[in-house]
Amino acid sequence: MKGSYSYYLFLIFFVFIICLTFLSVAIFEMHKINILYSKSNRWPEKAYFFNSQTGIRLSPLLHAQMTDNSYYLKTHELGYRIDKLEDALSYRSGGILSLGCSFTFGDEVEASETYSHILADSMGAQSYNYGVCSFNYPAALLLLKKLSENHILDSLNPSMIVLGCWEGLHTRSYQSFFPMAENLILPCPSFINNKEGKIEIKCNLNKNYVFNLKDYYASRRNQNLDIKTYFKLFPYATEYWIQKIKNTKDKKIEVNDEMVYSMYDFILNEMQQQIDTSKTKIVLLWMPHQLRLQPHPALVELCINKYKDIILIDGYSAVKKYRVPELDYMRRHPQKSSHLAYANEIWEKVKNDYKESPN
Repeated sequence: MKGSYSYYLFLIFFVFIICLTFLSVAIFEMHKINILYSKSNRWPEKAYFFNSQTGIRLSPLLHAQMTDNSYYLKTHELGYRIDKLEDALSYRSGGILSLGCSFTFGDEVEASETYSHILADSMGAQSYNYGVCSFNYPAALLLLKKLSENHILDSLNPSMIVLGCWEGLHTRSYQSFFPMAENLILPCPSFINNKEGKIEIKCNLNKNYVFNLKDYYASRRNQNLDIKTYFKLFPYATEYWIQKIKNTKDKKIEVNDEMVYSMYDFILNEMQQQIDTSKTKIVLLWMPHQLRLQPHPALVELCINKYKDIILIDGYSAVKKYRVPELDYMRRHPQKSSHLAYANEIWEKVKNDYKESPN
């Protein structure tokens, strides 16, 4: 009897050690994540906040230089990016609302150099740049819905909504992790689920363990994992492993042309339901990141046959037309010349429906 008791005691102790080891691995990795986000070498402190559906969002009323001095980052109280000299508390309705990832946000360029701002200037309107780095299509759609629910969309009353598109967003929209630091497992709260031909947006478990200790880490001089930090991270270790196992499976997803078609069909249909299409145009801006990368055939087919009121802009044709250097768009964020070409191409397509350009 005594031997049996010792056996079970040993077994319990062994299981405990295994569980503690797994939880400790998660804690070490979460420690790396928090260092990554709290001690970024580029973004100003508290540049982002966490949202359980759309994920990271730019903080409103942000007013700071990027720490690498690459550009100035300023946001309106309604949450969109604005130029350094713009008023962060007032706005004019009827402008250009843009949605997308860092290509739309304009990473590496000033706000006034983004296609959204240049296009708005051409139309004598204001730019509402809601691009967010690392966004995917479902996150952009959920943000649009959130703006509608909060009546911000009604207040802004945009004359045009531009959705920034590129090839990398296809896979990103079907996977449940951010493209940044994928080896560390950063969960993307929303992603496309295509099950038996039915498209829906799924959200991960409502935990913000990536961001909840951001301020704590930002205030620490010592970045070592001490006992205090270990126990602060401990409650989130189980959640982290659930996400890690799930993401390992999701990384194996191969997005085919049929999935791309279904995704765009779903996104465009949902976007149209959020607006009055008789007052607001939808423009899809396809941005290349390599040579001869033209709009995906699914987008072309949908805009020709189903969404005839939606305007599709071929960004690759634009960069060739306006002689943009390949180094300004190939395998990198669009540079100033690329944004200018995109804005000019959009304006050429829509100017007959708007007032003459003041420029």
